[in-house]
Amino acid sequence: MNWLSDPPEEEEPSHTELRVEALRRLEERFGSRFSWLRHPRARAEREYRLRHRKAVPVRPVANILYSRDRRLIRHNTDALDGVVASIESIEQEVRRSGQSLRERYWNTPSGQTPTPRAEEFYSDEIRRVICDYFASYGVVADREVRLHQRQVPAADGGEPGSEVDVLMSAPRRATSNESAIVVPIEVKRSCNHEAMTGMRTQLVDRYLDQAGTTSGGGGVWLDANGLQDSHRPIWSSIDEARAKLQRQADRLLMK
Repeated sequence: MNWLSDPPEEEEPSHTELRVEALRRLEERFGSRFSWLRHPRARAEREYRLRHRKAVPVRPVANILYSRDRRLIRHNTDALDGVVASIESIEQEVRRSGQSLRERYWNTPSGQTPTPRAEEFYSDEIRRVICDYFASYGVVADREVRLHQRQVPAADGGEPGSEVDVLMSAPRRATSNESAIVVPIEVKRSCNHEAMTGMRTQLVDRYLDQAGTTSGGGGVWLDANGLQDSHRPIWSSIDEARAKLQRQADRLLMK
């Protein structure tokens, strides 16, 4: 395991990539039983990214320095990182707040087992925290944004219309390269079987292309003791969900 997670200094990039791939496969297969597998995989991925990182171009740095008190977004990756950080803030908020805020995210009828709220509720929460996180960047997040209008009836083989749950938008003035940035977010509860396929069938096959972007995401993990079968997560643990979705994302990036 140490050999896989700590590549030698002069190793070929392709060999290092194979090591990371092997660790991902191990975590995907055994991660639910051995949660510590996440650490060597993460260490190997970090080492791989550090060795192959690219320097920030001079022009965006100059633009940021010149803008003084303006805060600019460089590209889609920065925007997606911000979206991830804003969503993680919900998790931190719930852990700090205690039972009162936890109940906000569940239906809690008296004397009955809690059940997850509708996906629209979680979409609204994600939109809220994204707006809060990017408040000083001139960024907006909208709900139920139509990306594509059906032109030809389904009976005639027409493509379906597309309406994304949340769309994060950064106008040209909020970016360092003066190009608008959008990040579509399709929200799926962890009990929804479409959470397994939505990354490909909705985000990659439709929303990313229709929005003219390369970055997107989504998902809400909801688990509690005593949940009915219809509300239980479709994965055995959140670590398994992360590993399998990461694996799926890696495959899609390679296409």
